[in-house]
Amino acid sequence: MKVNEVPQDGKRMLKTAMVQYAVNDQGEFEQVLSNGWDPGYYSHINIHDEFQELAQKARERFKKNLASPLEYFMYRAIHDLDSLSQHMKMPRRKVKKHLTPQGFAKLDDSTLQKYALVLLTDVETIKNFTGEPA
Repeated sequence: MKVNEVPQDGKRMLKTAMVQYAVNDQGEFEQVLSNGWDPGYYSHINIHDEFQELAQKARERFKKNLASPLEYFMYRAIHDLDSLSQHMKMPRRKVKKHLTPQGFAKLDDSTLQKYALVLLTDVETIKNFTGEPA
């Protein structure tokens, strides 16, 4: 895409402009600010809706004692198992274990604090999660 072809549709997902890479007149890549475009805007909305649905299902799984609160908070923060394990700098299998009620029960406060930081919440909110809407 050329510099003058970078979308400027005004569909902002964030309050800041997005950086796109485009080819300038010299044939080199350069950063160009974009205030958004429809496909990116709508894909963001679709992803958000999908993760909210997954969070709702995790809430139900938690109520049936089939999942830990971490599964709900993971989806609410728009993470999946792979991205959460990467952000936690922890093996996928270990994070998967923490998503079970048995694995969650064995977590120490230090590890919970790391999860809380990544999941944009606090330890007490995770520990006191009841599965009921806030």
